Amino acid sequence: MAKIKIIICNPSGLHNIIKKYQNCSMGELTTEDIILQKKIAERIESLRLKTGLSQTDFAQKNHIDRQVINRWESVKNARGVTVYSIQKFCKMVNITLKDFFDDDSFNL
Repeated sequence: MAKIKIIICNPSGLHNIIKKYQNCSMGELTTEDIILQKKIAERIESLRLKTGLSQTDFAQKNHIDRQVINRWESVKNARGVTVYSIQKFCKMVNITLKDFFDDDSFNL
């Protein structure tokens, strides 16, 4: 209970705690994470291109914003793509999540 009082009463103390935990392993992407992120983005783009649709047309067909597709396909997106977004995309192109990752690019 005393720790909670210190955090509430001392915002700078809270700032130091947050700063300390920002340096945890979840804070920055490793090289392996970046490579995986790139492979996912490239796989999404490849599967969308197989539909023959532009980002705009694909987005309209699936009732989502074009910027969402752009973010999913971007290798520069710092946030990456969640597994939930990948699953949503898979439904749009009529494949399973397993099919999505069962690609040679993920086996290297």
